[in-house]
Amino acid sequence: MGPFSQYIYGETPGYVEYIILGIWVALLIITIFMFYTLNRNINAVLEEAKVTTSLASELRNESKAVKEILREV
Repeated sequence: MGPFSQYIYGETPGYVEYIILGIWVALLIITIFMFYTLNRNINAVLEEAKVTTSLASELRNESKAVKEILREV
């Protein structure tokens, strides 16, 4: 029947149930779309974090090499 009590449904026309069902379906579709978008954005942020981490590692290795060259000089 739905989330409302029998008294409300007893006084409403039949098409209201279809409207309520349509609203629930629309909310479900919107929620699924939002979770998909959120997942895609989180994956993009994680990918950027991986790139940043790899670049930081490369810079760390280069700075070690520079320090070794400076020690030799």
